[in-house]
Amino acid sequence: MRKWLKKKKGSTMMTVLVISIVMIFIVGVLLTTLVKTNTYNQKYNTNNDIEAASKSGLNIGRSELQKEIEKLKGTVEEVDDLPEEYIFDDKVREVVGNDQYTYSVIAKLDKNKAMYKLTSIATDEKGVSMEETQNIYLNLNYKSDIASLVGKMNVFSVLGSDVPSITITTTTALNESKVPNDIWYVESLETDLNNKSYININNNVYSDEFVNDYKEENSKIEIKDIDDCKKGVWNSALNMLIDDAHQSLEIYSGDGSGDIIGYRKKINGVTVVLLNGDLEITDGSYQFSDTILYVTGSIKITCQDLRLSNTMFIVGENLNLDTVCIRINSKPNYSNMDEIQEFIRTYIKE
Repeated sequence: MRKWLKKKKGSTMMTVLVISIVMIFIVGVLLTTLVKTNTYNQKYNTNNDIEAASKSGLNIGRSELQKEIEKLKGTVEEVDDLPEEYIFDDKVREVVGNDQYTYSVIAKLDKNKAMYKLTSIATDEKGVSMEETQNIYLNLNYKSDIASLVGKMNVFSVLGSDVPSITITTTTALNESKVPNDIWYVESLETDLNNKSYININNNVYSDEFVNDYKEENSKIEIKDIDDCKKGVWNSALNMLIDDAHQSLEIYSGDGSGDIIGYRKKINGVTVVLLNGDLEITDGSYQFSDTILYVTGSIKITCQDLRLSNTMFIVGENLNLDTVCIRINSKPNYSNMDEIQEFIRTYIKE
């Protein structure tokens, strides 16, 4: 009996020992996992904080660079005359105060592209850094720049000193039209946007008078031909010009000549079309979505139902739209402005 009890006691102690070892192992694994997770979280949070600091430096630097460029307005006409570099480290420190980061915020001039490359680097006390960059394009004399019109966010921009032919007409049918009042940029102040011989939109949901964003004191934008292509007329289906933009960069004339009459590109969902000549279309209906259309000549569209969503027309000469109804929800807004303007400036050089 004693031997049995002694044997049982020894077996129990062995079981307790094994269980204890297993528990220690499990606790060790859990602690290791916890430490690794905590380290990962700290690193993730640190990276997020440094990234936010770097973006803050970029925003401050951009604001300061724009102020410096504004000071040069009317005094500098050539890119070669601009400072090669701006350093905004001290200004960023002045704005953010004494935080745990050091900042390097520098704008360097790229003469070939007429832009400053702005770089912001934030570094923490351990030497971990994050970098943010942005290209700031220049328009020194504030004129002769088609690309700058994109930033004005108007639906219709009609250029030129002469009184252009602007006619937008709809029928008296019951179809509702939607044309906001603040979508215009017309350089000819002699064109009365509220004269029905120009614009006669029946059954318009918006009843306010149309407002011209162009003012008498503004500099006029020179109409520029598109480089490396001939003048022509596009009169094929709109979907071939707009919807098929991803298929080719070049726009070919429909007369069988093989001439290039423009360029197009889809940029992060926005289709940019540059046409050297005229656009003349007769169609049943069409919806322009996320589109920027620059035509050096005239636009003439005849259709039943015309809709423009996040779209702008920039026209060198005349704008004529003849529809049953036309619908425009609001002014356009593009988040990828720098890329769009860079593409336009590639083919329309100042």
